[in-house]
Amino acid sequence: MSTIKRSKTLLLLILSFGAQQFSIPLELTPIRPYMVLVLILYLVVFIKMIQHRRVIFSVSIIDLLLLLLYSYLSLTIFYAQSLGLGLHLMVGLVVLLASLIIIKIYAEPLSLDELRMTLAQAAKLFFVGSFLWYVTGCIAFYFFGYLSGTYDESKGFIGVQGLFLEGGVAPRFRGICDSPNNFGIYAMVLLPILLSYERKLPFYMYAIILVCILLTMSTTTYFACFILICVYLMRALLSLKAKQIASIVVLGVSIFAVVYLILNFFVDESEIENFNEFAATRLARAETGSGRWELWEFTLNLIWNSPIFGYGLNQSRELLLPLRNVQSTHNSILELLIEGGAIALLFYLTLLVVCFFCICSKVKNRHDKTWMLYSFIGSFVFSIANVLVYGDSFILMLALISVFLVKQKHPQSTLREHAIDK
Repeated sequence: MSTIKRSKTLLLLILSFGAQQFSIPLELTPIRPYMVLVLILYLVVFIKMIQHRRVIFSVSIIDLLLLLLYSYLSLTIFYAQSLGLGLHLMVGLVVLLASLIIIKIYAEPLSLDELRMTLAQAAKLFFVGSFLWYVTGCIAFYFFGYLSGTYDESKGFIGVQGLFLEGGVAPRFRGICDSPNNFGIYAMVLLPILLSYERKLPFYMYAIILVCILLTMSTTTYFACFILICVYLMRALLSLKAKQIASIVVLGVSIFAVVYLILNFFVDESEIENFNEFAATRLARAETGSGRWELWEFTLNLIWNSPIFGYGLNQSRELLLPLRNVQSTHNSILELLIEGGAIALLFYLTLLVVCFFCICSKVKNRHDKTWMLYSFIGSFVFSIANVLVYGDSFILMLALISVFLVKQKHPQSTLREHAIDK
């Protein structure tokens, strides 16, 4: 396969991970676009093998630790109360591992510059495509009253293309993902890539990214961005002069003043009241963690009864039914403790520590290291309020980091000046 075809295939594969909204719905879990594409690519690989063409990929320590974690979790189905649920997620883990391998098969033959360029293009298309899909949703709903059919009365939201209407009022942003929260998760992976490999982004791209993130109205997304901004500022302030710091402060105050004037003189009072009502609701949900505090307290009580081995893979949804009907604990660490116990948590923490150590010590290129650190930190913050250990975004991030780690033995090629880490 030519380099151009391989890079285009990798680009399409990365985008298919984020395109959750175009899934085929099933009772337990939807069939995601990336699953279909991965199956097709494995057929291509199989045909190559029949033709006696070599298909090779390298294995990193991250791959082995992830395999160890998923293998142990799969074994816990033997003492799970609901064998069907355990088998269902075990198949999902196999799909995730297969996806990681196919990413490596198509990414590793590319040169480092080709790989970086492909990742940057995928990130740019993700944000631009999501923004345009949101705009079409707004036009369809507000001008034509069109509903795409994604409606959940119990949760009080309506989905129209990239538009996610919470309570039928708040025009939250979900882009090509299936929810604002999931868009935020993928933004944490792809935004650092885009900013690391694009030296001069046009102004409209910065505007699109800012609008996308702000309109998610997701507390977790805001918090993750806040943490990343703090990390960036701590690094940047060490190299800035007093005059530059003062300019940043003046710019921030000016932006606040402009927004305040617009809200007071150009926005209708009734619209402000509607927004205030929505904001109060979001703040109330933030104070209770959208119900997470109560959920986590209930989960901890269950964990205490089986702290070493847990209750088995994918058993949390049944164990939490006495509290309310939820699919997970909304916390990666608690999810592993309740399903695989302290042993599963040990494997998971080992994976994270080794991954972080490899990024800091083995990745020599400053540009590569920067996006990996920011994506790793952002994803970890999200994992506190969501279960990412079984998530496709987590696998995508680990696969890309693994690819760069196994390519460190090759000479680093010249890269354009870095944008985020000056």
